[in-house]
Amino acid sequence: MLYSDYLDYWMKEYFEINYKYTTAKRYSEAFESIKKELGKYRLAYLTSYVLNQALLRIAQKVNSKDALRNYQKVIRSSLRDAAYYFGFIENNPAADLQLPRFYSFEVFIKPDNYESQIEGINNILNIVKEYVSENSIINNLINQRNELNKILKLNTKRTSINSTGLGKALATGNKIINIPEELSEFSEFLNSKNKVKWYSWQNSGREYIVENKCPFCAKKLEDKFKIYMDTLDNLFDKKNVEALSKMESIFDSISNLVSEDTSKFIDDVLKEENPILDDNKEKIAKLIAEITLASEYY
Repeated sequence: MLYSDYLDYWMKEYFEINYKYTTAKRYSEAFESIKKELGKYRLAYLTSYVLNQALLRIAQKVNSKDALRNYQKVIRSSLRDAAYYFGFIENNPAADLQLPRFYSFEVFIKPDNYESQIEGINNILNIVKEYVSENSIINNLINQRNELNKILKLNTKRTSINSTGLGKALATGNKIINIPEELSEFSEFLNSKNKVKWYSWQNSGREYIVENKCPFCAKKLEDKFKIYMDTLDNLFDKKNVEALSKMESIFDSISNLVSEDTSKFIDDVLKEENPILDDNKEKIAKLIAEITLASEYY
């Protein structure tokens, strides 16, 4: 995740919720200058040196120490939360970020070969970027990591999946794979690639039932139909079914990137008929957090 994207995410998902409007507004006003200096960096690539140099450059554009201190606070707070609240990075690179002692003029003195050295570094970075962009394994990991983020908002500090779609779907065991006997007639649909759409169609189609007739074939519905629908309602939820289906697909696609034991563990948990154990929930959560953190470096 780029720092520019993270700042917007941090403001919406954390800061605006926990702080006063005036404080959030003051911090947001600093985003433009910070993004110009640091927005192009991925979170994992931000170092103390990079942050200090950026703050020095910002110092040359402000007319007061208080204004500069606001930029410092935004950078320190945002990266603190990136590490210890969201878990997007392992450590906070801004923990020791200090105001420049001289903030009205350029402190960093460029040597004669500065431009050529910078050009050399940029050339190396471009080679790395090109390699990463063409590497199918890395791209697959990044894509699956993004999908994981959509389904689960986990981090290295808050390792719980109880309140997520996956956690709720596994709370009573995976009933999509382990279909209850009373729904055995629907096993072909629940095991198909379109199971999410099928369930959604089943659920939304009920409003079209007229005089107990099927809206699709116009035949009289048998009494057991209500039993089927009640069972589906009690066992499934569209969001949970979707989350479980996506998780199965994601872990299947990255199975060759993890150890054989880890792959078997994931497969066993996702196919478990009984409620998932708390220990296994924690292991799954930590594994997802590790995948998320590892792919951040790309």
